[in-house]
Amino acid sequence: MRAAMAKSFVLTAALIGGLGAISAGTAWAQPVTMSPRAVTACLCSQDAVAQLQGQVQEARRVYAERRQAAQALSRQVEEARGRVNVDNAADIDSFRNLLARRDEAERAYQEQGPAVGDVVARYNAAVAGVNGNCTGKLFDPEELRAVRQTLSCPRPY
Repeated sequence: MRAAMAKSFVLTAALIGGLGAISAGTAWAQPVTMSPRAVTACLCSQDAVAQLQGQVQEARRVYAERRQAAQALSRQVEEARGRVNVDNAADIDSFRNLLARRDEAERAYQEQGPAVGDVVARYNAAVAGVNGNCTGKLFDPEELRAVRQTLSCPRPY
């Protein structure tokens, strides 16, 4: 994933500078892309990658929080298990409530895993699209400026 992020950074530098992500020796042989549609597509693809990267970070943060909550409640259950007085209804109810909270936290944690996988897959697909369609192209600097002034991109979902 770091390689994909690095390629995204290279694309950013290439689009901003209008120089393309290629070596200086071959830059002169590359045709300059002047198509507003191509420039728009690459800028929007780059924007989608940035937005999806934020979603990946948020999904991973939520996943880690939910995992920690489930683990903490599991530790509490194990610690409380030996202290429950089976002859005391209040102790039993309290322990059952703790078990229910632990089970709910575990469900929430397990449900977050596929959500992380989904957003990571969408991010990887977006990076592959940028790398396949935009990286290594030269864009006309004037066209880049013109397109940026009116750029409107769809949401990357």
